[in-house]
Parts: sequence; structure tokens; C-alpha cells
Amino acid sequence: MAAGMRNRGREAFRCYNASDLSSRASSPGSRVAAPLLLRVQGANHMTTPPAAKAVREGYAPPPFFFREEYQPGEHRWTAWTGALAELKTLFFRVLECFPEEVEVLLKVERENASPRDPWQRYCGTCSLEALVTAIRAQEELVFRDGGSQVCVRCAGGSDYVALDEHGIFFLYTEEEGFANYFRELGFEERREPLLYESGHWHVRPPQPEEQWQGIIEQLKLTAF
Repeated sequence: MAAGMRNRGREAFRCYNASDLSSRASSPGSRVAAPLLLRVQGANHMTTPPAAKAVREGYAPPPFFFREEYQPGEHRWTAWTGALAELKTLFFRVLECFPEEVEVLLKVERENASPRDPWQRYCGTCSLEALVTAIRAQEELVFRDGGSQVCVRCAGGSDYVALDEHGIFFLYTEEEGFANYFRELGFEERREPLLYESGHWHVRPPQPEEQWQGIIEQLKLTAF
């Protein structure tokens, strides 16, 4: 078992003041609403995209993870899988390491928003049990909306987990024992280019902002 998440101070989420979590490439992906057909550039037919937040033509590496120093003295785990079931299992298993009280940051991309900052942010504190219950009830939305980011932090601490708008899993912690979690779930430790590093599409459900409202109300999150 990996060590539990630590409370290491009350600084805000690192992603509170960032345009997104992943420092994506300079050419952002196009956005589409599901149900949809995805046109592959150079093809004469239409193909249906997989069940994912984002799609990149030809991008299908086996599940992988790696640890990196993303800024001096600060480390994070990064993981990706194209299998929705594996992503859900990883997300909920890591949450088991969190304390009973957590802080939540939800970012939902607004329709027709400025590309400089397209996010509407919501935050709040709730029990881990309430959070897991809310996500379990809306798994299709949480894990497939390519216009959303979900961040969960130890209440009063700085370690946190994030699922970005590309379906990439991030774990911000100095704990090294989490490598065993990834391996046990079939992830291989190696570096791979991340999905957002080249042209890609984002998949969104119909009326996503309305769909998120249920979770926002259930967890009593506040817009800011």
C-alpha cells in the first residue's frame, strides 16, 4: 500500500491560477459535442471516437505512468490509459488514500467563453464519501467530458489528484510509494508523449454545464 496523502500547509490548489493543469501545446484541440462523428483529416469517411475526453489520430499507447519534477522541488505522477474502466479504477483507488475531508475544485469550460480563460471554477469542502458518491452517480460525465477538470485535495493540505480535460491523470505528491498502485493496475512506468502535445479533438456531452449542475449542488460547490 502506498503512504496516505499528507497535509502540508494551506496554500491554494496550484491549478487555481493556471489556465489548465497540463500546460498543453500551443495549438489547442478542437471541441465537439457528443453524440458525434469525428472526421479524421485526410480520410474519406467518418469514424466514431472512442469513449474518452479527447481524441488524437493514431494515439493509442499502452497504459503508462511516470514521475516528474514539473517545477523546481515539486513532483507529480502522470498516468494515461485509453481504457475508461482502468482510468476509473485508478482514480477511485487513489482517492482511498485521502482523508475523510477533502477540498474540491471543479473547472467547467463555458460555451462561447474567451479562449484566454474559458473556465468557470467551482470549489468547496466535503466528505470523501460524499464526493465518491456524487462521482459514482455521474461517471459518464466526470470521465468523458472533455471540457472539464476535477481536482481533489487533502483538506488543509497540498497533495492532490487531478483529472484534466484530456483524460490524463495527475497526482501531485512527494510520496514515492504510489508507483506500486500504477503497476498493480497494469500501467507500465515509462515516458510517452502526452495526448495534448499534438492536434486533437475534445469530446463533450450535450449541454454539459447543465449536467454538471447536479454535482455542483450536491457537493455545495461555490462559483468563483
